[in-house]
Amino acid sequence: MVLLASPTSPFTRAVRVLAHERGVDLELRYVSPLDDDPELLAHNPIGKVPALVAAGAMPLCDSRSIVAAIDPRPRSRVDRWHEAMAHGLMEAALVVVLESRRPASEQSPSWLARQRVRLHRIVDAVEGCLPPEADSAGALTLGCALAYLDFRLPELGWQAHAPALAAWQAEQCQRASMRSTTYGTA
Repeated sequence: MVLLASPTSPFTRAVRVLAHERGVDLELRYVSPLDDDPELLAHNPIGKVPALVAAGAMPLCDSRSIVAAIDPRPRSRVDRWHEAMAHGLMEAALVVVLESRRPASEQSPSWLARQRVRLHRIVDAVEGCLPPEADSAGALTLGCALAYLDFRLPELGWQAHAPALAAWQAEQCQRASMRSTTYGTA
């Protein structure tokens, strides 16, 4: 199976971490979703990463569908909640990153502020409900989402507002799957 990926995508990393944890071998092929990479578009007309390509099978074009396909474990409602919170973090963080790269005259300060409030709101919610299992799909995705905040938005300083979550995240970052998939590495 080939994972069309970006080395800095939190959605890609979530799939890679889960694959590592579950012993699923994936061939990584880096593509650029921001440049309308032809290989990516041939398998995923949405133009986003990751996309999972397997011979003779319909490609999977969303990290959640890829996770569901490679994770044989049953999922609890709590685990799915953590996965949803993680996706909310990754989506809002990506909006902030991309909006901040636009020329200053084209940026929307109110939109950036709204996303930062959203990020803090999600962190606060998860602070009050930590994942009960460190190796569940939701917990692993959450670990990737928080690591993405540290990677792209360190000024957010979420750890000061969520000490229990910060301690949980410090443990998650010690997992072999997290250490082997840091942002920007193969």
